[in-house]
Formats: sequence, structure tokens, C-alpha cells
Amino acid sequence: MKVSISIILTLVTTTGGVLAQDLSAIPAEPATIRLVDLLRFRDEQARVFEGVGLVTGLDGSGDRLKSEDRLRPLAGVLERHDVPFLQTLDLLKSGNSALVMVQCKVPAAGGTEGDQFDLTVSTLLDANDLEGGVLLTTLLRDPLLPNSTPTMQASGVIELAAEISSRGSILDGAQLLKPILRTAIGHLRHMRDPDGSIRLTLRAAWRHPLVFEYINSKFDYVLQPVNEDFGAFVVPPEKGAVLNDVLKTLIPISDLPAVRRVVIDKATQSIFTSGSVMVRPFHFSVDGIKLLHDPSRGADAQPLGEALAMLEDLGATAEQRIAFIRQADEASALFGEVVEQ
Repeated sequence: MKVSISIILTLVTTTGGVLAQDLSAIPAEPATIRLVDLLRFRDEQARVFEGVGLVTGLDGSGDRLKSEDRLRPLAGVLERHDVPFLQTLDLLKSGNSALVMVQCKVPAAGGTEGDQFDLTVSTLLDANDLEGGVLLTTLLRDPLLPNSTPTMQASGVIELAAEISSRGSILDGAQLLKPILRTAIGHLRHMRDPDGSIRLTLRAAWRHPLVFEYINSKFDYVLQPVNEDFGAFVVPPEKGAVLNDVLKTLIPISDLPAVRRVVIDKATQSIFTSGSVMVRPFHFSVDGIKLLHDPSRGADAQPLGEALAMLEDLGATAEQRIAFIRQADEASALFGEVVEQ
């Protein structure tokens, strides 16, 4: 039997008073969402640059290729990442070298030429231990722009990840070869690639194959799919003029897959929910506000929207409502994924 939130939850103020009200009619989520709220411009978020490189100096724990047959399927990948095939083949026969994937995340704020960032390294073939390894100079590119000139170069001594000897990191191991500048949203003319196109990706909270498929089916006249795994789209140069209007399109929440997610926008302290996110009773306390439940009256889960609306009507700030979500998540009382961006 469903128990209303005003029964199973009690809000206690710092003065000891008890406040509650019936909010069963409040919806758990907005009826519509703008297309722009599902997407990010490429330069609006942290960007990951990737490359394929070689690690040397391993003491017999590297790759052991007996013939080129094992490496031949990767020939195209090596060529795109400027790794010479024959030289790589010779190194990987010794057992003292390894072929690796190199990744570096650059914050949304970007950087200038010469700035250094930490990177991660992971084995691609059968090397099982990178201890003592040194990454040879490796060029990194934006994976969404595979044919572009390299953006970073990486090298250095690898420090192993905890309990995973096939992965490691290099502090300040990647260096920018050219500036990466954060671009203000709204100035689309500054967000174009050299060919005039504009690239967007699904926001983390909506990166789901069904959401990608929905947008592709409805807006393919402007947004052309690039990579489903990344949730990436490209807007051709000739369609850029109508992009602003298209991004304002209101999409019924009911049309989107019911992905249970709570999205916290830390910059604006806004909260969005998708799917039927539920919360069960738990003890919540922040800044003198306590949310308690009476175990003797049942413990039915309730829509998160009802709990947040009750807190808001009773004067809780946006920061306190976000704290409620975080504490519910930590207490395993929230039935849904929390994404902060």
C-alpha cells in the first residue's frame, strides 16, 4: 500500500517544530525538456585525447609476438596514430615492450600551448605488467577528429595503478602542442571546426543508445550521427544557421527512454530527473534541517520529486536539496543514477 510522503517522512526544524504537508499531486519530473539540455557542445566539457604508443624497459612482462599476424589487424590503427608498423613489430617480439592506449583528460577550461596534464596508460595486447616501463613519445588527438593534427604529445615513466599492474599513469606526462580554449555557449560562430561544422555530444546523464536513436530519428536533418558510443553528432556547415532554433525544440519527457537518472547541474544548482526516480525513507541531516522517518509506519519508496518539492516548500535551499540527493545516494536509499555536471 502506498504511504504518502507526509506520513513516512517528518521535517524537523532547528526550533523543534514539525512541518509536513500532502504533496501527492506534485509531478516527479518536468513535462518537457529542451533539446539543448540533452546535448553539450564539444568545447563545453572536459575533453579526452587519445593515442596509441609504445612502452619500453619492461623486464620480460611485455607483449610477445611470434609473428606479424597478431599485429597485422592493428596496422590501420598504428598508421592513424603515427606508430611505425615494422619498428613496433620488432620491439614487441622481445617481451620487454608493450603496445598501449594513452588517454589524457583536459578540463573544460582548456589550456595553452605547453600546459601539462596527467595521463593514463593501459595495455592493448597481452602484456600483464607495466612496472618499470617508459612511454615513448606518443601523439594524442581528439577521437572525434581522427584526421586532425595532434593536439598533445605524451611521454614519461609509468607509475602503476593500485592493484592493476596492466594500467598506470604519468604525472604531467602530456603536453599541449596548441591551445585549447573554452568557448562560450551562444556564440556558435566561434564553435565551428575548420571545415565549418559544429560537433555536439549527449550529456553524461542522457548518454544512452535509445536516446541517441531518438535524437537521430527526429533531428537527422540537422544533427548527423558520428559515433554512437560517444553519443556524438555533427552539424554540417550549411545547417549551422538553423541550429539555434532546433536546439530550443521542446521534447516530451514521455517520448524519451525512461532512464532513471538524477542530474545535478553544479553551476546553476539545478536538479533534473528522468525516469521514475524513487527514494525510500532514510535519516537526513544538513545545516540544522533533519528528515526522519517512523519505522513503525512502513517504508514505502516515494517519487523523488515529491520529497524535493516538500523540502522546497518548507524553505530548503537548492544546496540543501542537493545535499538530500547526495545523502540518499550514499545511504543506498535512491533508486536511480546520480550524475553531477
